[in-house]
Amino acid sequence: MIVGNRLLAIVTSFVSIPLLSRYLGEELFGLWMMVTGLVGFLVFADLGVGIGFQNQLIRCFATDDRKQPGVWVANSLVIMLSMLGVIVASSLLILPAMPLTRMLANASPETAAWIVPSMIAMALSFAIGLPAALIEYIGNAYQRGYWTHGLAAVGRLLGFVGVCVGGYMEATLPVLIFLFVGVPNVVNFVGLCVLWGRVPWLQPKFQSVSVVHIRQLLHVGSGMLGVRIAHAFAMQGPAIVVAQLHGFVAAGIFAVIQKLLTIPALLTSPLLIATQGAIGEAAHKQDWGWVRCHLSRITKIATLAYFSATVVVVAIGGGGVVWLLDVDAPPPDRGLLALLCIYAGLSTIRSGFGTLLTVTDRVFVQVAYRVAALVSAYAAILWFQPSVFYIMLAFVCLGELPQVVCTMCEASYVMRKGRRFNALADADAGDLAVADA
Repeated sequence: MIVGNRLLAIVTSFVSIPLLSRYLGEELFGLWMMVTGLVGFLVFADLGVGIGFQNQLIRCFATDDRKQPGVWVANSLVIMLSMLGVIVASSLLILPAMPLTRMLANASPETAAWIVPSMIAMALSFAIGLPAALIEYIGNAYQRGYWTHGLAAVGRLLGFVGVCVGGYMEATLPVLIFLFVGVPNVVNFVGLCVLWGRVPWLQPKFQSVSVVHIRQLLHVGSGMLGVRIAHAFAMQGPAIVVAQLHGFVAAGIFAVIQKLLTIPALLTSPLLIATQGAIGEAAHKQDWGWVRCHLSRITKIATLAYFSATVVVVAIGGGGVVWLLDVDAPPPDRGLLALLCIYAGLSTIRSGFGTLLTVTDRVFVQVAYRVAALVSAYAAILWFQPSVFYIMLAFVCLGELPQVVCTMCEASYVMRKGRRFNALADADAGDLAVADA
């Protein structure tokens, strides 16, 4: 079910590209790619509480505790609903006053008129998904990914059908954005309500909402917030920088190539998502041998999938992407394609080790080195304002490569520390056995 949902995501995403490119035109399609790419930046809107909530449920699952889950559901839901209100108010009051058309100076007047409405539609569509996202964290924690991904597949399919119908009926860009992003979130929220009806001990216990629980969620969440922001700037930032410096047409071509190269992550992330709860449970039980073997297998599979996607991108080439979009623009050269492939490969390899650090609440050190790497990359780009090739080179050498090295080193340290703890515990147990004898 998880893999099926990912395959459906890939199919609907790429089938929609030629449809929307021809319907919207070159510039509006570039705006579509940029605005929908902002979902990656908005994931920090829950303040990282979702991962803190998931980690608490993993602990409950490891100890077979059915009293505390409802407490954590209630406290997390209060935070999510609060953030929903903040996003709705901000999108309606602040976004219209922002000089977005001047910030994106390369847009034509016709495209500029749709920037603010499209941003508002994206913000409102995303806000709906904040409380609904709890069902994903519940499924991950209890190793029942087929709950969430089956529901996500239904929502994604309905959203894709809505976009096709909306395009046929000549809907505006904000309406298409709501259909693409908002409809799946509405489906998730309905699924969450059904889950509460069928599993009573997961129902929110609002009488147990307290400052102590909220502070505990926000403590882990604050670190995860930094990790998510760094990830968003790493994955979505390049296309937005290209849009700012070289226009929406160049950004659309760039974003499609980048999307092709995310196929390995889409195919292998189910392995991580489906086993997040298992990795966390094994870590809490100090079963580091299983964790090490599991991460090794996932890294090998991810690397194989990455090479497969690289072959596809090289075979299609920049000319194939330009043909797919039906735009009048020069194709990207092979040097840029090679850098995009390297960037995607580094990100794919890093993902498994990052999962271990996340489920063990080791997030604050991640924030330090990831932010430092990305700040250096963005500083170089904004200072030199280079071509698209050198933008990507900066992200590879200054942004992603240092993050991969630091993440792997930190994960290795965690596992070595756990194995030393096990060795000491075994030695103490042996000494006690000898003393008893």
